[in-house]
Amino acid sequence: MAVVGSCGFNSQQAAGPEGENPSGTFSYSTAIKRSGIASMRLNPASGNTGTVDTTSFNGTNNYLHWGFYIASMPTVPRLVAGDSLTANTANILLNLDQTLSLRNSTTVIGTTAALNIGQWYFIGLKNKGSGTGVLMQLDGVDVISGTYPTSGFSNVGCSQVEASAIDIYIDDLVVDGAGFLSNAKIAFVRPVSDGTRVAWTAGAGGTTNLWQGLDLQPPGGLASANETNSTNIESASNTGTANFTVNLAAYDTLGITAADTILGVQIAISHGEDIATGTKNFTFEGVSNPVITVSSNLAFGGDLGAHGVDTVGVGNWQKVRSVFVASPALTLSSGPAVKFIKTDTTTRVGCIDYCAMNVVYTPAVGGGQVPYRNPMPPLIAQ
Repeated sequence: MAVVGSCGFNSQQAAGPEGENPSGTFSYSTAIKRSGIASMRLNPASGNTGTVDTTSFNGTNNYLHWGFYIASMPTVPRLVAGDSLTANTANILLNLDQTLSLRNSTTVIGTTAALNIGQWYFIGLKNKGSGTGVLMQLDGVDVISGTYPTSGFSNVGCSQVEASAIDIYIDDLVVDGAGFLSNAKIAFVRPVSDGTRVAWTAGAGGTTNLWQGLDLQPPGGLASANETNSTNIESASNTGTANFTVNLAAYDTLGITAADTILGVQIAISHGEDIATGTKNFTFEGVSNPVITVSSNLAFGGDLGAHGVDTVGVGNWQKVRSVFVASPALTLSSGPAVKFIKTDTTTRVGCIDYCAMNVVYTPAVGGGQVPYRNPMPPLIAQ
């Protein structure tokens, strides 16, 4: 396997640190989720849309996977994946008998067995233009084979405006460049304690428990005048060496065991600047368990100006992820540590208001994996 991207919707922010990019009618749910602490709810009314764009996860021309949960069926068939109905493009239709049809425009390639309402399924799609062979899996079982349309898709959810309300949930979006994943999940690793601190403080000047300013979902950033010790961390140092290390939760506290297969990890953060004057730079890295390459110098807030409330498109907070580290060796009884270094020599303030890590893994058989379902969903020829 070769995982290249993921999103667990745990930041609970539109266009947030994980790269999530929903549109239309959407919300986050902490009550119905497949893993982590939240999922994406898409419940557009009749004539409305609700989708998640997977482009930032490299979601086309790859194997695209996601958790899928039907809370309420529509009264007419509705698209639940796919961007359009134009010729030679792929989409997935939820039929009134609770089956899913993979289609080329409006021509059915194949149809699954009926899904249950109120149950999570893990869909795998060979989202490769003109691909052949097995095209779709449910819970690791091959369900549709054939020839894929010329064009794949990037939107998961309800991209069309059919005349019926629908209520579905999406979780555990994982993209693999090499093949199907039978049951990937995303563990959400959050800050739990302070490590080394040099010339960094909490948002209101506190010098202890800085980790609390990085552990709000959605991120807690406010305008500079309203910052508190739980909304962000910051540094005004001009030494070029100011640094803060935050410790994240131990992997085994999240239910990951030695029998599980770790597919990859990635850090996600959010950053801003207190004032537009001067360019303020920083780097971040995973310093242990695992080591993750130091980022290139980043300008706090993208050098866009003073941050406000951390609302996408308004507050000037910028979201960034580390490189995706595939198949790292992890010590499960401890957690990762992430370091922030203010590298510029100005006395202007740079801020961080979010830090977390996604761990993509496959649970061992008997530890939550469902390699087969009874009855096995058959391929229904069309």
